[in-house]
Amino acid sequence: MAKRTRKQTLQAIKSLPPAIIYRPVEAKKPSKTNGWGNSLLALALILTAASAVAGGAWLSLQLFVNPDAVNDVNKILPPGVKFAATNPEQQPQTLQQVEEYLRRQGKIAGEPLALETDAKTLVVKSLVIPVSKRQSNCQTNCQEIVELRTYQLAKNDFKFPLQADNTTYDLINKLSVSGPDESFVIAPVVDSQTPNYGSTRLLPLTQLQKFSGDPPKSGTWLYLIGQSQQSDNEIAYGQILHYDTTRSALSLVLTWTSPTGIVPKWQQVTGGGFPELIVDRTSELEPQLQVYQVKPAQASFNQFQLVPIAIEEPAIKTTAYQNALFLARNGLWSPAWQYLKSLPQGKKRPSAAAQAQIDFIRLYAKYTSKQADTAWASPSQQAIAALSDGRWKKGLQIYLDSPENTQEIATFLINDSGRLWNRVKAALEISPRPEIQTWGALILGAQEGQASAIAWLKAQPHSLKTLKYTEKLLKRLDGDYETVSIAKDRPSRIIGYLEPTREINLADWLSIEPKSITKQKWQQVRVISYHNGQTWVRSPFNQLKLPNTEPAKFLWQQLGLNIDPHLNIVLPLLDGQSPTTTVTVQAMQLQNGELRLLIPAQPEIALKQIPLAVSAESLQWVEPTQMTMTEFISQESVDATEFLPAIWRELSSNRSVPKFEQLQQQLATLTIRLVELTGDNNQDIVLTISEREIATLTKNKFYKGGQRAIAFSDTGKLLYSDFSSPVGKLKAIADLKDNALPALLIESDRKYIIQRWSIVNQRFE
Repeated sequence: MAKRTRKQTLQAIKSLPPAIIYRPVEAKKPSKTNGWGNSLLALALILTAASAVAGGAWLSLQLFVNPDAVNDVNKILPPGVKFAATNPEQQPQTLQQVEEYLRRQGKIAGEPLALETDAKTLVVKSLVIPVSKRQSNCQTNCQEIVELRTYQLAKNDFKFPLQADNTTYDLINKLSVSGPDESFVIAPVVDSQTPNYGSTRLLPLTQLQKFSGDPPKSGTWLYLIGQSQQSDNEIAYGQILHYDTTRSALSLVLTWTSPTGIVPKWQQVTGGGFPELIVDRTSELEPQLQVYQVKPAQASFNQFQLVPIAIEEPAIKTTAYQNALFLARNGLWSPAWQYLKSLPQGKKRPSAAAQAQIDFIRLYAKYTSKQADTAWASPSQQAIAALSDGRWKKGLQIYLDSPENTQEIATFLINDSGRLWNRVKAALEISPRPEIQTWGALILGAQEGQASAIAWLKAQPHSLKTLKYTEKLLKRLDGDYETVSIAKDRPSRIIGYLEPTREINLADWLSIEPKSITKQKWQQVRVISYHNGQTWVRSPFNQLKLPNTEPAKFLWQQLGLNIDPHLNIVLPLLDGQSPTTTVTVQAMQLQNGELRLLIPAQPEIALKQIPLAVSAESLQWVEPTQMTMTEFISQESVDATEFLPAIWRELSSNRSVPKFEQLQQQLATLTIRLVELTGDNNQDIVLTISEREIATLTKNKFYKGGQRAIAFSDTGKLLYSDFSSPVGKLKAIADLKDNALPALLIESDRKYIIQRWSIVNQRFE
């Protein structure tokens, strides 16, 4: 058994495969190149995987925190792998869908403004929509803009050409809006030293507009605007915005305020690459212009910034240049400009900073010079305008011209807060001329008395002639008008109206020849304005003081009746004047600031309408150019969307009228007149609507309110309206022959008043 077992074992071993013989082989050295490549590849794979994990985590976090971020992510993804938007505003929407979406949120979508337009197809490529909310506890202008939404045209591969009703837009960004605080808005018209002169309450912004005129070509410039009433000032305020087309970004650049109510405008001031932005912060007659230059912005989110031109640090270190800037800083712009013009011109051109300062002073000088050339409503305004322009001798002539001029200017000097005194000190430091010294003495005399004024003048390097002349002018402050200066060779320039006949007591009237006044029938003319040889003086004539001796002769000469005692009686109409009747003034009356003239009764003149009484040399009726509204709005520079809705609003201010869409064609057929009323070298628009046209437009056949007039600026701004004005009805437009703006003759409660456009307050007054 044992042997058999061993044999079987050997046979099994024989059936195994041949043994593997081990032969040692020399090991290969690893390649350095392959090793580094494999390592880098492995590292890259690891980093890619880590980045993917981190990016996914970041994206998840962003979408979790801000679901709106999906819209930004979709912009960089191909069409097949975009995320599905859950918020409707993350999807392309038509403008109607945008409006409906905002309405459901309790917001109001304003009128879209185009930011970019395709030059060939005229399709709007990007636009901005102002979003408003209704303010609580509000009576007027209750819609406040709270947000600006920028949209871009969505890709429209399957819809061509684009249709307005189905064109969709992608929301690009949203810019929150809040107005400036009240203290900033009213700062130009309120003394900053006054306690609680303004609050931190944010004032609302109510309109978004694109700049007209010639703004910089880079991107699109817009402005937000609101309005606030502060005493007699209708202040406009707002913000300047810029849309960067390269980055599709809308950003806030500047906050502004203007007591004149004038929107900032773009104008070439320095002649650089961009026009400058001018903000008019003028208050009363104190000019204050802010001029901003467009500069590259330092912040990454803005392309541009607006940098104000400053004159605190002279860009040229010469004494003469520094003196010019010293005068300018103290409000003497025209003398500063004259000083600069007299400087020797070097071969080397001024630096950009110096040129900006020079052009800035030139702009101011042009502004104050225009103010000084304007015919103002009161002698004090005329004198202030002259002094602000450095016209010291002209100011003294206005002061001397009449007793009422003296008293009115004296009141201004008493209340001077230091602005005029600072001008006098600055002018005396550069050039101590006698007329400037006289004004310094008048200021001190009005505020501290004649003794202080004389003591101050004697301390100056003065002449005996200047001292005696100034002493006479100081006496006028106390009512001594020995040096009354009246031009005795000027004809009368009087505007008044015929008052209803009433019992006349001849003892109350002043006459050069009392014996010529008999007990016949008389009528009286109420004077509303007269020209004193220097300027127009308006009723009430509280500053007109009669001397104790020969008051009749004084008043007769003051009115120019010694040269021309005649008046023309007319009935002023917008469409022409009736024949005139000439009468002769026989006597005068001045009581409680009311000036009346006595004339023989004119029984043929009916008093159903109010007859106007004017001197032959007082005025000339203005006949504006006429055209239809359709012809006017066909001009390239006119936007009908500004004018027609404004006319409709005035028609509907006090009555029920059809919707604007129903009246649009009828409004375009009305006749307008073009005449410059505001002094900006642009034709303004006067629209006269007849009684029949008003009855047709308002669908009120019983309307008997007579014709009405409305006046607009060339940009569509409402200047005057018979519908909403509390004053009266416009009867005529007159040139008062003083190289100034035309005047409105307005009938009000059986009398006439004259109003002119105030450049300072930006309204008729």
